[in-house]
Amino acid sequence: MRNRFRYFAPTARNGVTYAVALTVLLGAIEGWGADLWRWLVEVVGLPLLFVGGGFVFYMAWFWGVATVYRQADLRGWWRAYKIQERPEAVSARRGPAWSDVVRVVLRNQVFGTLPALVVLYGLLVLRGVDLTAAPPAWTTTLWHLAVFVLVEEVVFYAVHRTLHRPTLFRRFHRVHHEFRESVGITTHYVHPVEHWLGNLFPALAGIVLVGAHPVTMLVWVCLAITNAIHTHAGYALPWMSWGVDHDFHHYNVRECYGAIGLLDRLLGTDAKLRERARAASIL
Repeated sequence: MRNRFRYFAPTARNGVTYAVALTVLLGAIEGWGADLWRWLVEVVGLPLLFVGGGFVFYMAWFWGVATVYRQADLRGWWRAYKIQERPEAVSARRGPAWSDVVRVVLRNQVFGTLPALVVLYGLLVLRGVDLTAAPPAWTTTLWHLAVFVLVEEVVFYAVHRTLHRPTLFRRFHRVHHEFRESVGITTHYVHPVEHWLGNLFPALAGIVLVGAHPVTMLVWVCLAITNAIHTHAGYALPWMSWGVDHDFHHYNVRECYGAIGLLDRLLGTDAKLRERARAASIL
């Protein structure tokens, strides 16, 4: 017996948390970013700070956010906003054992994300980016973030849709779809090849393209990881980004391949979800 998919329409409140967080982060960087970054570079050293410090920050942020959503699942905090409703006849288990999920995620982080930071550091140095400079003005940070979002949308859509070709799906992407009813941590519950091509490459390509400052990267990590975990968590929280489309992707397996839905709308790969939206609007 399948779950029941509940459609939640996007609202003007979606994303308010990101807007507030971004405002606070930009204000903090403008006030203390330059002095703090200069001090960290002097004390820690640039390579260790970029790779080691970046990885520690990434791990702390990922598991901190993931723990909040895990507790929400266990304690039923946001049950009213759950996108997929499970019939009583369906087991409470939603996929592989939790210990196996954590093991796969940690493997991808240690053997995927950490080496990717080493590669990213080398590429930025080769590109001639002055990584010791003070963080840029908030206006520069904003347009860099906008580029990151658009680059991620294009690259993620292309890779994700390609991974749904039957041969590649069976070989690589099937792992991620072991969760029909997605949970937050499964954003990194993927085959190692998919973690490199589908998670890391789309998120990091824009950084190399614009030659972003490491502090801008930290802001991007905060927003991107929070959003990735949220859109895999299965909740239509009105104060967070609208993630119904990706939950529908896990429910339906096909369609809704993008990160923000832009290319899905332009290329018509969200047709079934739009049918759900029309049906919900006339009920």
